[in-house]
Amino acid sequence: MSHRFRFFVEVPVAAGDRVPLAGTDVAHARVLRLADGDAIELVAADGGVWQARIEGAAAVVDRAASAGPDLPPIELVAGALVGGRFDELVDGAVQAGAARIVPLVAGRRDAERLTARRSRLTRIARAAAKQAKRTSVPDVAEPVDHAQLLRGPTGIVLDATAPVALDRVVADMPPASGGAPLRLLVGPAEGLDATLLASLVAGGWRPARLGPTILRAELAAAVAVAVAAMHATAASVGPEE
Repeated sequence: MSHRFRFFVEVPVAAGDRVPLAGTDVAHARVLRLADGDAIELVAADGGVWQARIEGAAAVVDRAASAGPDLPPIELVAGALVGGRFDELVDGAVQAGAARIVPLVAGRRDAERLTARRSRLTRIARAAAKQAKRTSVPDVAEPVDHAQLLRGPTGIVLDATAPVALDRVVADMPPASGGAPLRLLVGPAEGLDATLLASLVAGGWRPARLGPTILRAELAAAVAVAVAAMHATAASVGPEE
């Protein structure tokens, strides 16, 4: 079966419907050189996935399609990065499986900068979700500062000096109750402040190392989400019989 590109629509969908595509999706379809009659997939407002065909600036719905495997809910808290590097972080983390991305800022200037870019980051998340064939567009939240982080739920913090690797820490964690997400914290380019890291660990965050090398923050975020998603899924399914 040839690859079917996936598009999101904000309305309910049923077989036989003719669903208008957003202007950005029409432009994207042109870039992909999709012509009338070419097969695509639609993700409806309720998360259902449907096979459809391009018809002008719309899609004609054929039948329901497989949504693909369920992903564990992973919330990525990521230190602010300069310029386009945070764009890259959002793109990679969404493709890897993050359900929500929370920027972590050290001051008001970074918070204002990221808040002003939130609509752009949301567009990047949407494009990445289409690429990865996700069934929803992950949320890019308002930035939080260090004090808010310390008051919030705990999770796993990446630390290159941690004695235990991330996959082991994820596998050893008890299942979250009530559908609560697994939280991952990746520091900024310069790393987390030692005092903040110590406070996080004292407050219940579990440190974990990612690997034998030091990665750029935007790459570390995507790798960490992918590792956590894989091992959290394996832990929920249990060992093969």
